[in-house]
Amino acid sequence: MKSTAILALLLLSCGKPQEAKTEPPPAGSVRVTWLGRAYFLIETSSVKVAIDPCAKGDFWKADAREVRADLVLATHGHDDHDAVDLVKGTKAAIRAKCVTGEETAAGVKVRYVGVDHDASGGKERGKNTIYVVELEGLRICHAGDLGHILTDEQIKAVGPVDILLLPVGGRWTVELAEARKVAEQLAPRVVVPMHAKTDLTPDLAHTVDAFAKDQPNVRRVEANSAVFSKAALPASREIVVLRDQ
Repeated sequence: MKSTAILALLLLSCGKPQEAKTEPPPAGSVRVTWLGRAYFLIETSSVKVAIDPCAKGDFWKADAREVRADLVLATHGHDDHDAVDLVKGTKAAIRAKCVTGEETAAGVKVRYVGVDHDASGGKERGKNTIYVVELEGLRICHAGDLGHILTDEQIKAVGPVDILLLPVGGRWTVELAEARKVAEQLAPRVVVPMHAKTDLTPDLAHTVDAFAKDQPNVRRVEANSAVFSKAALPASREIVVLRDQ
């Protein structure tokens, strides 16, 4: 009888995912965690920002369902980018702005720039937002489902970028050559490829390895997160490949 009760408790606990407990990054630094598709958690010692939370179970990382964040951003309204209600503990949300502007939310300065989800002025897949968040002296840019090379006006609106989270998988976004061009246009110190083909996202055309192939200064991280600081940014542009699983 006792063993049956214990087994029941174990099954119950397994059925409810628990929030992953991680220590905050050191003061003055930022941890960037890739949770699948275009979903990222960006953390400092005092604040957490979730970007493009994903509603479709097939796209989730194992630890993604219990994410907590102070601020959540969605680049556009598609359900693999806009599941803001799944993020717990939020103080503010900015959803699918798709225009150019700036505001402070949950104590975080956020810049947004309206762009398109395709190369046809949004006629095929609608609009998209590029976000730039400023944390610990770093300007971190998330390009969402960018579908085209940027105009001079859009480059100016985005402004300086330290870390660029860039879609590279193609099909629904920029293709490989266009992604590399966007990286050149925004000139970040670090590029983190995302929205790429994996076992969980076979609908996309290109992997992060395809983007990084034959590129200089590639650093592969054996985890889905990396810690950055302003003082330790590379002297020349670096591609940081996070583990997709």
